[in-house]
Amino acid sequence: MQTDEDDRVSVQVATAQMRRLAAPDEPAVLDFLSADGGYGLFIASNMLSYGLTSGDLRFWGLYQPGPDMLPRLAGVLMLAGHNANLYVLPGVDPDPLIAEALHERLHFIMGEETTMARAQEWLGHRVVRVEQHFFAELPTQRFHPTAPLPTGVRVRRAAPRDVDALARLYFNTSGFEDLAYPQVRSTMMNSVTHLRTYLAEMDGRVVAAASTSAESYSAAMVGGVWTAPHARGRGLSTAVVAALCADLLRERKRPHLFYLIDNAPAARVYAKLGFRVTGGWKVVYSVS
Repeated sequence: MQTDEDDRVSVQVATAQMRRLAAPDEPAVLDFLSADGGYGLFIASNMLSYGLTSGDLRFWGLYQPGPDMLPRLAGVLMLAGHNANLYVLPGVDPDPLIAEALHERLHFIMGEETTMARAQEWLGHRVVRVEQHFFAELPTQRFHPTAPLPTGVRVRRAAPRDVDALARLYFNTSGFEDLAYPQVRSTMMNSVTHLRTYLAEMDGRVVAAASTSAESYSAAMVGGVWTAPHARGRGLSTAVVAALCADLLRERKRPHLFYLIDNAPAARVYAKLGFRVTGGWKVVYSVS
């Protein structure tokens, strides 16, 4: 149910205007995000899946005057429950959108690192943790397929019949440690049926996997890369990410991903495949 606060139509800040986005704005938002370098992928993916008027998601647009003095989209904020994702053009002041996000009791806000540095300033003492990541992309011409797999290992795209095996692989692992088994299973069902997951099998068991966490018409975010501890050292993480990226590139979707700056093993895997770092990504956690 919308509140009076949700019914606000616009906010004037200097020469910028901010307003709640609606269904007629979808083509303009997609066009705006098509050249975002991947930083607005979660926003684009959710908009394509659920639209701009979903009850669970709220989208705000920041407009600035163009050369003709007509308002041009300069930033987008997506609110999903107590989580926020924000993208603004380089050099655009994100403060109006950050202020809107802080009307919520945020669990976290994420986005390009310089924009998130400003969000940290707004949150102040409410910040409880900051995750600093490298942000990377894989252009087609840089892609390096991996070496042949070890004997007895098969890599393929996951199907709904694999959801239980995938849930067992990820249960109680990094990123899933706060989720009960049914929640992990639900997450993997969504990854398999609405996005895409590639897995590696060894001795009849699923031992590694990687998924997309967001997809648009022209790009995708790769994540959830994991190999069971007993199967490491065989190049399986590299193999599943390579298979996933090959599938995306065949569809002319550029792969993007982010990884913690101190995660040297991940850096080696992604560099081997041809990923190049293009910037930084931050997730800022706060007291909700």
